[in-house]
Amino acid sequence: SLTLRHAIAKSGTNTLEAYFHPRQLAFGLGACAVALFLRGRLPLATLALGAAAMLHPTTTLWFVVWLAIAAFVSERSWRVPILTAAGIGAAGSTWGAWSGPLAGRLVVIDPQWLDAIAGKDYLFPQRWPASAWLMNLAYVAVIWLIYQRRRAAAVRHPREAGLVIGCLALVVVFLIAVALNGARVALAIQLQPARAFWMLDFLAVVYGVWAISDAALARRPAYAAAALLV
Repeated sequence: SLTLRHAIAKSGTNTLEAYFHPRQLAFGLGACAVALFLRGRLPLATLALGAAAMLHPTTTLWFVVWLAIAAFVSERSWRVPILTAAGIGAAGSTWGAWSGPLAGRLVVIDPQWLDAIAGKDYLFPQRWPASAWLMNLAYVAVIWLIYQRRRAAAVRHPREAGLVIGCLALVVVFLIAVALNGARVALAIQLQPARAFWMLDFLAVVYGVWAISDAALARRPAYAAAALLV
């Protein structure tokens, strides 16, 4: 993790977990994949995501969606391979859900199971308080506003637009999953789509550090250090 420990609101995850859940290492590999993507090393980024998938597939899934969209936007030469891979992935997912290892998970969860997990409110976004929605959706505003500031200052990375679009697209995926979650489709609940906000938290923190440093370094580095410590 790149930040001190804090919870991603109503997602069931923290940015740093004392018992080092495998999703932490998978997240770290995903963050490395983001860095490799920005450096144009897409094959290495793909390998990093493959390694992450062996550790924690659902955490990796969000990075795959994020970087696939980012690469599609940023790299014209990769669009056909990405569309091909997306088609194969969609076909594989359909098979997996209908007759493969995920068969039976497109059903509606029965009342007994709903009662068993009723206390895990982070699984049901419809039950979130307004503060949780505002906190998570605030990531969108932070990312977009700082990106526009970087764009205006002409300091954005050539692949940065794709990275931002890919990250914000996760919110759309989340909202689609919320609709399925509201219908109590088992797979939509088991995937815990709220964890997509972990990715937005990561990018928002990186952007926040840049914004503080950029503003303060124009005067004194000590200002940036003090603001980051706070």
